[in-house]
Amino acid sequence: MKIEKSGYDVWGRSRTNGTKILVPPYLENAFKDMMNETGISIKVLRRNIKSVVDRSRKARRQNTRRFIGTSKNSFDFDRFLRYEEIINFIHNLVRHSKYAEIINIGNSFEGRPIIGLKIEGSKNIPKIFIDAGIHAREWAAPITALYLMKMMVDHEDTLHEKISIYVIPVVNPDGYEYSHTVDRFWRKTRSRIDGTECVGTDANRNFNSHWAEFGASPDPCSDIFPGLEAFSEPETQAIRDTILAIEPDLYLTFHSYGPMLLYPWGFTKSLPSNWQELDKLAKIAAHKLKQLNGQDYTIGSSANVLYLASGASDDWAMQVAKVPLVYTMELPDYGEGFITPIEKIKPMVRETYKAFKVFVKYVCALRHINCS
Repeated sequence: MKIEKSGYDVWGRSRTNGTKILVPPYLENAFKDMMNETGISIKVLRRNIKSVVDRSRKARRQNTRRFIGTSKNSFDFDRFLRYEEIINFIHNLVRHSKYAEIINIGNSFEGRPIIGLKIEGSKNIPKIFIDAGIHAREWAAPITALYLMKMMVDHEDTLHEKISIYVIPVVNPDGYEYSHTVDRFWRKTRSRIDGTECVGTDANRNFNSHWAEFGASPDPCSDIFPGLEAFSEPETQAIRDTILAIEPDLYLTFHSYGPMLLYPWGFTKSLPSNWQELDKLAKIAAHKLKQLNGQDYTIGSSANVLYLASGASDDWAMQVAKVPLVYTMELPDYGEGFITPIEKIKPMVRETYKAFKVFVKYVCALRHINCS
C-alpha cells in the first residue's frame, strides 16, 4: 500500500505505536474505506491539525522580535528562528568567543550558505560532528543544535584543547525556509528535477549507503524520493565532504520526533560489529534524559526499532566514512508531532544538552582526556 503516493503525509512509523498519517480532509472518506478494506484499525489522534499550526503561528508572532545580536545571550530560546536569524546568531556567538569559528561547508540548491560553528583544538584530540535540520519541518532539531552551540561557547575555556566540536544547525536551509513561509510540513530539499513539476529530494535518503534500496520511492512527488542518484543534492554533498575531511570520532544527527536514540543500521536488521558499545552509551544518555524529564527514550538500531530505510546519513557515516560512533537522536514528541510547542523549547534543549555531555565525556575518556 503506497501511502506516500496517494496524497497522504506519513508522519512516522513505529513497530510499537503504529503509523501516524496526516490525511487531507478531501481524502478522509477514501482513507477510511481503504483501511476498512485492508482490515487495518485506525484511531483519530487530532481532528484538525490546522488549528494546531495556526495556534503555533500565533504564538511565534507574539514572541517574535528583531534579533539584535548585541550579546551572545540576547536570544532566550523562546521561539524558532528563521534561517537569516540563525546565521546572525552564529556570527554573534563567534563575535563573543575566543576560540569558536564559523564554518561554511557549501551552498544549498537555492544558493543559501550552509554554515555552522566549530571549536577546534589540536589534531590529537577527539572530534564530534553534529548536524540538524536535514528534514525541513523538524524545527526542534535546529533549535537544539543552536543551544548546543551556545553552551559550547559558554564553556569553551574548558573544552578548548580537550575536544573539537563541529555543528551544522540547518543542513537543508531551503526547505527550512519553505516550511516557515509556505508549507509547515515540507520535508525535502527544494531542488528541481527535469521532466517533472515535483520539487525536492529527501536528503536523508540521498546518501550513498544502499541508496534507494529500502524506504524510498522512485516517485519525485513522494516525501521519500531519494533523488535521481546518490549525493544528487548539494546539501548532502556538503555533509559528505565535511565528515570525510574531519574524520570525527562521533557523529550525532538531530531529528524530530521520537523520543528515540537510534544507531545503524537502517538498511538491514543486522547490527554493526560495535552495536553493544553503541547500545550501552545510548542507554547511559537515555538514563540522563529520564532523570531530567521522566521520559523514556526508545533505543536500538533504526531498522529494528522503526523500519528499513536506506540512504540515510547515519548509515553512510558508519559504513563509508568509518565513523565509529554514530547516533540519530529523535527529539521528543509533545503530542503534536512536528509542531513543538514554544514553551517546550527550553526544557527540550536543556535536557538534550545534558545527554550530549554524556557523549562528550565518553569520547574524551577513550583518549584518556577528562572532559567532565
